Amino acid sequence: MIHNKVAKRLKTVSKSHLSTLSALLEALKTNPVPWRDFDLKKIVGAENTYRGRIGDYRVVYFIEKEMETIHILKFELPL
Repeated sequence: MIHNKVAKRLKTVSKSHLSTLSALLEALKTNPVPWRDFDLKKIVGAENTYRGRIGDYRVVYFIEKEMETIHILKFELPL
């Protein structure tokens, strides 16, 4: 699931960033935390929530294990 704000942001992102994000989303289908393939880190103090870097952008996602769903919460430039 992709948050509405993320969907809007994706309309303004370069094709190379979209390609990398697409690769991450494909990897998440089989492995919710593909550490080796992407620069991912667990967010301290937030259960089942991770952040990754795609170029200058940061993607934040939450794993809902009971529903086997991954929620893309943020895709934005760091402040």
